[in-house]
Amino acid sequence: MAMTVLVTGSGGRIGRVIVNQLLERGDTVRGFDAAEGSGDLCDAAAVRSAVAGVDAVIHAGAIAHNIVGEEAKVLAVGLRGTHHVLEACHLEGVRRVVCFSSVQALGIFAGTRLLTSLPLTDDYPSCPQNAYQLAKHLGEKLCETYHMLHGVETVSLRPVYVSRPEEYPFWRTCTTEQGPRAVGDYGAYVDVRDVASAAVLALTAPLSGPECLLLTAADTDSPLPTAELISRYYPELPWALDQESYLADNPYRSLVHCQRAATVLDWRPQHSWREVQHA
Repeated sequence: MAMTVLVTGSGGRIGRVIVNQLLERGDTVRGFDAAEGSGDLCDAAAVRSAVAGVDAVIHAGAIAHNIVGEEAKVLAVGLRGTHHVLEACHLEGVRRVVCFSSVQALGIFAGTRLLTSLPLTDDYPSCPQNAYQLAKHLGEKLCETYHMLHGVETVSLRPVYVSRPEEYPFWRTCTTEQGPRAVGDYGAYVDVRDVASAAVLALTAPLSGPECLLLTAADTDSPLPTAELISRYYPELPWALDQESYLADNPYRSLVHCQRAATVLDWRPQHSWREVQHA
């Protein structure tokens, strides 16, 4: 059944792909993006006006990374904007909100804090280290609160580094052993098309409560097999799962385990930089 969906951040790198996927399946899309002049997340009245009359919201609008010296702005847009979206949905009777969080909500990656065990799983404890990470973490908590108090159904998506197909030719030429991503990011990436498909699936997936779901590609971005990556760069990290079983079906398997997205959304990543490795 076709839906009317508000997409905040509709002009962003993820938002544009979400809009296209929604239109392709026959939905009506309402865009909301400060950069395109169609809306400001810090304007509560504008957000409520945009929410009125839609069936669901995909909230992808935010400042995309931490900015040293502008932490207040990062928090204002990321946290106040999420609050305005959730409050507008509560007031307008919109029951489903898909919010874009990030793996950064856990306070890891980008050199801020190293994992204590492998692979990274959905239940890894959060410990934000900067304003961006804090905004994402508290945004997830807001989603939980609005579910508990007002019954708003929420899914918080936690993608790792979001890649685009046009990046992959460079990745093929990368001569470093680790690949384009830093060792501290564990070679984790996810294709923007797969991120968008997770958001679309989250609009109608049956939920038993608020969800926070990691999203990653099935593989790492490194040309090295994952077992070799582990032995070279992470030999001291304990494993929460059986390593041999984990790598049995995919020798390049990601060190981020997004089983909950598979269970809740019936989502599987479909794209890999290796698809075009020899093109």
